[in-house]
Amino acid sequence: MQAPPQNSPQTGTAPQHEIPPAGGWEAAGEIALVILPYLATVALGRFFGLIYLGPVAVLAGVAIATFLLHRKGRRWHDLGFRRPRSWRWTFLGAAGLYLALMATVALLVMPLVDALELGRPDVGRLLIVRQSLLAYLIFLGPISWGTAAFGEELIARGFILNRLAEALGATRMARILSVLGQGLIFGVAHWYQGFGGVIVVTIVAVLLGFAYLKAGRNLWVTIITHGIVDSVAVTALYFGPDPGP
Repeated sequence: MQAPPQNSPQTGTAPQHEIPPAGGWEAAGEIALVILPYLATVALGRFFGLIYLGPVAVLAGVAIATFLLHRKGRRWHDLGFRRPRSWRWTFLGAAGLYLALMATVALLVMPLVDALELGRPDVGRLLIVRQSLLAYLIFLGPISWGTAAFGEELIARGFILNRLAEALGATRMARILSVLGQGLIFGVAHWYQGFGGVIVVTIVAVLLGFAYLKAGRNLWVTIITHGIVDSVAVTALYFGPDPGP
């Protein structure tokens, strides 16, 4: 398969938009407004055993981020939620990114987590998909592709990454640090998977962040990849053997 040209339709690189510059404290405050209610809602859901509060938390985060963007006269389109130039290259790019992520996790990340005895990611809260076909279909569709693929990509790769980059000066180094920063925030937001889970999710989020920048800040490649990752994971839990305690 030939690689796409540098200004390939896959990326949807033009036109690119920057959100208005923000000072460090302003950007930090906006990120906190988006992420803290999410963490609090997930914590409440974990405490009371209400697993469906997770998707509600994502929707709340998207709503708050949308309000903050609207205050500055911006839209999600400006952060990459826009039609790519070529759906073909976008789907091919997402498929390649998915394979790269899975290879990285299987060959590098999980052996490191095991060697450091950090514990495998705790997927116990997702075992609800085994209760019925309806539960599986809800997680496969509205959750994996709705609040996870769309919602989390809008928040992490779209909003948080760009706000961090703006706060740090919108330089090349700022972009790198913003990718690392959003990855760490995204990983910590998955604290319920245990320390090993936080490490795995953080590394995956960092790779998704770099893929987002490589795609010309177009979110569709990471949205599709994220949806595939979660769909495969949920399907494996539903049809696969019991992962045990």
